[in-house]
Amino acid sequence: MTAGGRYNFADIKLQDNTGSAPQLNGDNKFQRFNPLAGATYQLFPGLTLYGGYSEANRAPVAAELACADPANPCLISSFLTADPPLNQVVSRTEEAGLRGEVTTLGNHQTINWSLGFFHAVNSDDIINVASTITGRSFFQNAGQTQRQGIEASIDYRSDQLFLYTGYNFTDATFQSTFDVNSPNNPQNLPNAGTDFFTTVRPGDRMPGIPQHKFKAGFDYWLTSQLKFGGDLVAASSQVFFGDEANLNALLPGYATVNLHASYDITKQMQVYGLINNVFDHRYATFGNYTNIDDASAASLGTIDFTDPRTIVPAQPFAVYGGMKYRY
Repeated sequence: MTAGGRYNFADIKLQDNTGSAPQLNGDNKFQRFNPLAGATYQLFPGLTLYGGYSEANRAPVAAELACADPANPCLISSFLTADPPLNQVVSRTEEAGLRGEVTTLGNHQTINWSLGFFHAVNSDDIINVASTITGRSFFQNAGQTQRQGIEASIDYRSDQLFLYTGYNFTDATFQSTFDVNSPNNPQNLPNAGTDFFTTVRPGDRMPGIPQHKFKAGFDYWLTSQLKFGGDLVAASSQVFFGDEANLNALLPGYATVNLHASYDITKQMQVYGLINNVFDHRYATFGNYTNIDDASAASLGTIDFTDPRTIVPAQPFAVYGGMKYRY
């Protein structure tokens, strides 16, 4: 059994050194004592039960504190304005699960596995909200958010082969009701103005967090110096940023395959090669919305944008090679 605690104190000061804008000056103090406790119990050799509870806090950073006023949204390059204060984020986490190890397959072969459940609630979570002014945003407290799910993994290791697979299910939802500014949301009717708000309700999914993630791979040593392997990475769909109320279609999920190889010339020198996205699968890892009127005005040629969705495409097929030297 273990128990402990940690006291955090943060003093974040903002000061105008030019003397022309004293209203920008601020002194924000945050403090909290965070307890933790945990226990493990060996049910029998090779199988362990574990559980724990912990608390943590995160003070808003200067960029968040200085960009929290909806009436004065910020560009990243000029976020220092006089804004209302933000509350610190407090997280309370519970976890429990089982871990196991099998070594009866031989002296040089082992199997490790784990299955766990987690439940975390954040109070006064901080989110970034789009402004009605294109290209600007601000931060706000969003009440309670919850992340809960399961984590499962298993791996096999021998002298020549390493196999692994892991699965993660995360249900990340808002737990409070609040209005959020969403000027570029597709639900905002044409010519309806820029002051468009959506209402987030308990149970709405948080943007940018896939519910399902899966990874599997292997490494195989042809010799003690030459190794090659690969991995499969997959993730399910996710909510677009700017759609905290879950009104629109999701950003699709994806799966990609990567390969790698290395050769140890000496104990210090290694050459390696990587192939990412072997099948050149086209997918995106991030999505939000933009103002299509401003985008059309700034476009080249005769392009007229009709879809406010913008995405960050993943890396296409790519090959890398290099050398490492350790000393």
